[in-house]
Amino acid sequence: MMRVSLERIGYGVVKTLVVILVLLFSVSHFALAGDFEEGLDAVNHGDYVMALEKWTKAAEAGNKDAQNNLAVMYDNGMGISKDPAVALGWYHKAAEQGHVPAQYNLGIVYRDGSGDAQDYAEAFKWFRRAAKQGNADAQNALGVLFQHGKGVSQSLKKAAKWFRRAAEQDDIEAQLNLASLYSIGEGVTQDFPLAEKWFRRAAERGNKEAQYFLGAMYAEGRGRPQDLEEAFKWYRKAADQGHREAQQFMSTFDSLMQKQ
Repeated sequence: MMRVSLERIGYGVVKTLVVILVLLFSVSHFALAGDFEEGLDAVNHGDYVMALEKWTKAAEAGNKDAQNNLAVMYDNGMGISKDPAVALGWYHKAAEQGHVPAQYNLGIVYRDGSGDAQDYAEAFKWFRRAAKQGNADAQNALGVLFQHGKGVSQSLKKAAKWFRRAAEQDDIEAQLNLASLYSIGEGVTQDFPLAEKWFRRAAERGNKEAQYFLGAMYAEGRGRPQDLEEAFKWYRKAADQGHREAQQFMSTFDSLMQKQ
């Protein structure tokens, strides 16, 4: 299933042009009428002005897919000047109709304060609605709110629950978050093999933080015999992606080797 947005998930990931995936999310809904389909065709041809016109008509007629996509356009200034307030209104209309990507997007808006709308309680509300319907991004985002006590009473146990649900759907950020909890024993019983499992899942898919922490587990012999060869392999992968601590470690190691 195509992911909706890589945007503003997990305290530190910024919205990128991958948001176009949000716009294309509903391509499979071929039964939807005229204006919505024509808007999709316009986006595929890079004509955001035409897409805006078509989706405005469809959104005003109550089409929830068009409402979400129109909100994304106003949110990101695609074919029109950015207007967070208008985006918020359209996200609400779609979310209140049960549109899961819109519920997740609305959670992001309230969490990050787009349009001076920051409200962690509202973010929690909408992330939870989307999370309960199986949206992995929302599950991870909900876990983060539980972890930090934002908009809800802090509960590391519940954070771990939602991270696990998202991680099992191959959400990389959730895999990293869950591995971290197992590594330090917060919200779960400390379990190095499980920490290694989830760090590895994320590391093998290219997450540099997971690569660094997996290297550290091998270097320090946490939950298994020390294995410096594996440690260096994962440190190197993280360093090659610009991970600062991994680069410092490899620089120090290379200097020591040159002196021998």
